[in-house]
Amino acid sequence: GEIKMEVFTEKEKNLRYFWDRWIRKSKFSSNQNRELWNSRAQEWSIDEEKEGRRAKRRSARINKVIEGLKMRGALCEGINVLDIGCGSGEAIELFAQNGVKSVMGMDISENMLKSCKNRIEKTDFSGNVDFLVCDFENLDISNLNIEKKFDLVFTSMNPVLRRPGGLLKAMALCRKYCFNCGQEHNDDILFTQMKREVLGIEEDEIEHESSNYLLFNILCLMGYYPEIWFFDVKSKGKNAVDRKFVELYTKDKLHEELSSSDIDKVYEYLKTKSDKNNILHWEECRTYSCILWDVSKKR
Repeated sequence: GEIKMEVFTEKEKNLRYFWDRWIRKSKFSSNQNRELWNSRAQEWSIDEEKEGRRAKRRSARINKVIEGLKMRGALCEGINVLDIGCGSGEAIELFAQNGVKSVMGMDISENMLKSCKNRIEKTDFSGNVDFLVCDFENLDISNLNIEKKFDLVFTSMNPVLRRPGGLLKAMALCRKYCFNCGQEHNDDILFTQMKREVLGIEEDEIEHESSNYLLFNILCLMGYYPEIWFFDVKSKGKNAVDRKFVELYTKDKLHEELSSSDIDKVYEYLKTKSDKNNILHWEECRTYSCILWDVSKKR
């Protein structure tokens, strides 16, 4: 019989290209399973109580994100906000402080949401707060009656939009603004050298391709008008090099736990980079990108 060939316009070809890169990018994301994030919840709480390195970095990043949303009119009093992958609630607390009418936090980890609830209970927020433990990828939003309910759908530092159907599902919940924040680059020479020389990890070329660069092109080709901006968060410090530090250091950097033998290798390597008192001095600069688009405005 006759073989029918699919014919795509140049725009459709471009969209398919960026969609393919977008989905492939998700393979390099950390494993967002409930067990992983439930175990991390306690680590985050301890880090916040001690005002540790990661807590300070998250706080600096989220404050800059909130500032950017306010400047662009996406965050203001009286709106309804959804935070997908809300974690322990740093952003939700700031939404509350900025006079939103209601906020819903979704997360795959019940322990993270427990921390989030505890955080909000310590504030004087009088608006409505709802929490939902869920795997957003498999969430049936039609049963929840929340389609087009939110003025701002917020995602930050998680791959939920890159999961199958994640982007379109998030947009279906939104009646005004959608937002995503992601890391562009981590300027940390010591970590890069350690990863290559000790663990033999060479970065795939797609690792250097920004998720928000791909998202920006997808949205433009879909007819939206996305806005993108960038900022840096710099940090430095010092730590005594022991196995516990190495375990936390590698988990924070690689988003996964190393084997005992690899921990030993990294431990010996970092000792060679420490001073005579076995103190490791480090500094880094992380660049983040933010992308915001109005789902109600489309060509």
